[in-house]
Amino acid sequence: MLLKDLKRINVKSVRNAGPRYTPGQDPSAPNLEIKTLNQAVEGLIGGKPFKDRIISFRDVLEKSWAEAYRFVNSSHPRQLHKPLQLFNMLSKLSTCVPGHSRSLVNKAIKSVIQANEKIINLNKKLDDEEAKRLNELKNEGQEEKISNHYDFDSKLKNIHDKQRYVSRYERSLDDIKEFLYSPGCNLHYNNCLLFLGEWGTGKTHYLCDLAIQRMQLGRPALLILAKDFDPGENTGQSLAKYTGINNNFIRLIEKLNKLGKACGERALLIIDGINESDHDAWRRDIVSLNHIVKRYKYIGLILSCRQPFELLIIPDTVRNDFIKIIHRGFADIEFDAQTEFFKFYKIPLPEIPLLAEEFSRPLTLKIMCEAFAQLPKKKQRKGFAGIASGQRGMTYILETFINRRAENVERKLGLPKKYCWTLIKGDKKITNSLVSGIASNMSERLLDYIPKEMCMQIIQARPETKQLSRAKKLYRNLIAEGILLEYMEWRPEEKGGPFSVVRLPYQRFSDHIIARHFFQRYLETTSESTIRKSFYSRVPLGKFPWGSIPRRLRRNIYG
Repeated sequence: MLLKDLKRINVKSVRNAGPRYTPGQDPSAPNLEIKTLNQAVEGLIGGKPFKDRIISFRDVLEKSWAEAYRFVNSSHPRQLHKPLQLFNMLSKLSTCVPGHSRSLVNKAIKSVIQANEKIINLNKKLDDEEAKRLNELKNEGQEEKISNHYDFDSKLKNIHDKQRYVSRYERSLDDIKEFLYSPGCNLHYNNCLLFLGEWGTGKTHYLCDLAIQRMQLGRPALLILAKDFDPGENTGQSLAKYTGINNNFIRLIEKLNKLGKACGERALLIIDGINESDHDAWRRDIVSLNHIVKRYKYIGLILSCRQPFELLIIPDTVRNDFIKIIHRGFADIEFDAQTEFFKFYKIPLPEIPLLAEEFSRPLTLKIMCEAFAQLPKKKQRKGFAGIASGQRGMTYILETFINRRAENVERKLGLPKKYCWTLIKGDKKITNSLVSGIASNMSERLLDYIPKEMCMQIIQARPETKQLSRAKKLYRNLIAEGILLEYMEWRPEEKGGPFSVVRLPYQRFSDHIIARHFFQRYLETTSESTIRKSFYSRVPLGKFPWGSIPRRLRRNIYG
């Protein structure tokens, strides 16, 4: 197996990712890095960036300890011993091959704890010294000088200098301790990573980026989208056959391991979106796949799954064998993301950053920007937040979102244009509101989800998708494209236990569309008089307990 074989499959997977990987369609599109994810994956790979980070920690520790020792040792001899074992463990860890670092990490953690205990004792003595000197100055009538300029006294200043340098040394130990407990450090000796995140946070985008970067560096990585192959009776064997490299999963892993060992870094096997594949098949085989991969030190397995489906697909026993990291989208870098996206789509930046949760989801932010960019300039001048908060503007953004995502689905299944949009919002030709559309069903039941079985009934109510196999195919494609989201609604076991439900991909879409249908059905706008009558106590709008609905939904209803 050669790197060119991996490249062939990776290129295919990136292409199949479609709009989920924007740079694959437009290399100039925004592509922000997320440091915490990168550091975790660097630990899994076990290459130079990971080793350089350890060396950096050791160098900072060396400097901070030397400075603290120089200031403290004369007055407190033998109180600040050099943590020789910690230095030794960090040096060994920086040269350790992947999969052999567990004992080194454990010893390093123990050394950090011991060093911190010594600092606690030293800090107590320095605090006592400070309190004693402050009391002496107070007795000398220097209280006013202390309050105006705390370091006017040379003895007090000397104590503060000691405290400052000891504090720096303590921070360097804390940074090392945080690193030793981090996913990246754990992944250096545990080669199985479970990559989690909600819909639209950018999991596929990140993993496509990762595979491309590894290819550009001439390092082995194999990216496969779980939706692209049928697990069949044996998920591992089916995956191996799909690659065309080897029909046997163990032989495929052995070849990847050989490539990893040759370059001194782990070869990555990346399987994206197991929630979009056969849940039962993955639940059946994931234990054996995990056990096989763990036998090979130069393989790093990355499984991505949308939350909360890992709870259903991966048994508890094997789920605990994975190191878990969560992709939270642009959380903590929302402002940077909005700036990059708004500039790329030539949208005026809002005066106040948009803080709603949806704007931290890369895919939602991207499609909403695309919808906004197509508006006439006059409407754009209202600003992004102004458009998104209005009923018509929100309908336009929602329709653009659905139609843009549905183009491939409709073309692939031979369905009419805007078929999926009609399926979502409701078809006037179907008089039963419970099956006329997904949104009309939500509105009728005043819930922001529908059971999966009911969703299938709505799809089958249309002649183009009446056949069950065709309806299932459309459903799977709607889920895969993010037009609909499949979740689990939890309920007590005595009431049937958890059940699958379908939601729209963005909470405000659900809120908006429920409000829109509710008013379309029950609000008579012919005159002021009919509007008033629509809210009489004996009619639906008047009977509805408005105070009991969520505040966010009331905002959408009232405008």
